[in-house]
Amino acid sequence: MNDINLTKYYPIQPIDQFTITDRITQVRTKDQLYALRKARLSISDVGRWEALCQFVQQQYIYGYIPVYQTHQQTFYVVEHDTVYYLMPWIETNIPEQDQPIHEYADIFHSLGKLHASTWQKQNLNRSQLQNLDHNSSFIQTIREQLLSMIRFFEAKRFMSPLELQACMYYRDIETVINEVEHWQNFYQEALQQTDYVHYCLCHGHVKPSHHLHGRNHQFFINYEFSQFASPISDLAQYFSHVFTYHDTDLEKLQEGFMIYQQYLPINDVEKTLLIIQLLSPLNYLQQLHDYVQQSETPLVQQVIQLEQEYRRLMFALEWQELMQGSLSLQEEA
Repeated sequence: MNDINLTKYYPIQPIDQFTITDRITQVRTKDQLYALRKARLSISDVGRWEALCQFVQQQYIYGYIPVYQTHQQTFYVVEHDTVYYLMPWIETNIPEQDQPIHEYADIFHSLGKLHASTWQKQNLNRSQLQNLDHNSSFIQTIREQLLSMIRFFEAKRFMSPLELQACMYYRDIETVINEVEHWQNFYQEALQQTDYVHYCLCHGHVKPSHHLHGRNHQFFINYEFSQFASPISDLAQYFSHVFTYHDTDLEKLQEGFMIYQQYLPINDVEKTLLIIQLLSPLNYLQQLHDYVQQSETPLVQQVIQLEQEYRRLMFALEWQELMQGSLSLQEEA
């Protein structure tokens, strides 16, 4: 990245450039610092992303760091088939390992402000929403697939660490599947009493290291995957991310989520969809399936990944109990 001639593209005169990560370079001029980012965008994606940049800057959307335009009035440059863009450098402390800070309020404030600044109501298309992956027949299928793999493992005289791990977790994953079925039934009931869902600009890749604390403001970075969608997509991604760590404080996380709902009160259909997505065991089953199909991933890494996915599901299982009290409909015991 340091070999890019920025003067060719931007009205700046760099003095020094420092590599921060493989995707971020700090650029210093006489009187300002910049961040040159190597994008995860293909050439075919840049049109969508540039339209987003124009919208964000024209509408002054909360929390987005502006992207500088080039001499040609574009928001990006292409060097060696790779997309780059230039932003102001924000002095802040970024979590090195994407681990959530002890308080979740800040990111929920920012996410709530972002979603609320662009939200619209969208009439329900029940024929589409009812077509979830987690219908009764599909749930029965994944039950059978899980049980089949467990029986395959147990039939062995000596089991590998991952096979022992999967057998030990079987009852917990079965509980997760039962809860998914339960929430699917509740979702069908909520559909009958709801006329709309929310639609807004979503960040598309929410995690702690993409939320920066500036001197007087908070920002999101790395919004290359932003799009207009259900706010549940951002929420599910963020919750899933923090659930992968042992030290998730569920009560504080729930307090943060209540702050978010002061900006955008999501309805029972959306809350139920969020719970169903967080409880989805599909990634867990896919990891077992990959193992059975003799994945090339080292066994140690597979064990770690399965443990992380199990931990995510167990946190989701606990969190859905906290969510029950926030539903407008009275859930049956």
